[in-house]
Amino acid sequence: MVYVKVPLNTSDGLVQKINAALRGAAVRVLDWRTLAIWLVCAVLATYTGPFGTYQTGQAGNLFVLWVVLLGASISCAFVIFELCRALLAGFSPLVINLVFFVLAAGVIGGVIDQLLTHIFMRSALERPSHLALSTYASVIMLIIVIVRRMFPNLADEAEQGDKTVSESVQMPVTSRLAKRLSISAGVRIIRVFADGHFVEVQTCTESHRLRMRFSDAVSELDDTAGMTVHRSHWVHSEAIRGWVPSARKPYVVLENEMRVPVSKTYLPGVKAAGLTVLPDLDETTDKVV
Repeated sequence: MVYVKVPLNTSDGLVQKINAALRGAAVRVLDWRTLAIWLVCAVLATYTGPFGTYQTGQAGNLFVLWVVLLGASISCAFVIFELCRALLAGFSPLVINLVFFVLAAGVIGGVIDQLLTHIFMRSALERPSHLALSTYASVIMLIIVIVRRMFPNLADEAEQGDKTVSESVQMPVTSRLAKRLSISAGVRIIRVFADGHFVEVQTCTESHRLRMRFSDAVSELDDTAGMTVHRSHWVHSEAIRGWVPSARKPYVVLENEMRVPVSKTYLPGVKAAGLTVLPDLDETTDKVV
């Protein structure tokens, strides 16, 4: 059996990695351990007064200031960390962590400086230097890492939660079809469709073409989350942005804006899936692929 690989738009894969990283960062920021550390650090900063802030205002105002500054710092740190982990997946953990600390320290220092300048209206004399802010941000990140590592059971729970979210976002089930085409476990098959005696199997970055019956290809997807929307079209559930039932020929819209037709036979199943209903932005032409 012969098949060929056809590269697709690599920007689609990049966008999916960024989206996955942002979702992972949101999970980490909203984790109760992170929120607890955030609160404790804000209280400590309020009453210890880093950079001489203890003498610059009342405790209530200082607490609000530190809650905002630390919240922005923690959020930026996790976003940068997840982006580094996603975009530098082929590098060692040491390289990823080094890049993260260098980027995070500089970015967080800049964010804090902007907040102090434009939100809290602190003058240049009242604001610490960018270097001091970056250093303080690095210390806070190290504290968070140390505290999480001091409680291995809790850290394991957090990592397991992150793994679950990551897998739901970007780690598909390794199906027989994926193994047949040597598609790695970290790459999602987003679409399968028939083309004569061949089937086209598309991932975020590649297209595999092989001589095979469409029904057999769908069968070899095994437990991969998806649905057949047409007698010759299957799509991954998490790759669907929504569908347009009001068009002359209904279709689903994938995250990469690709349109896939929905036939009458499979229309009830698509309706029952509860997909987001999208407006028909192209009523005069039929560009379903």
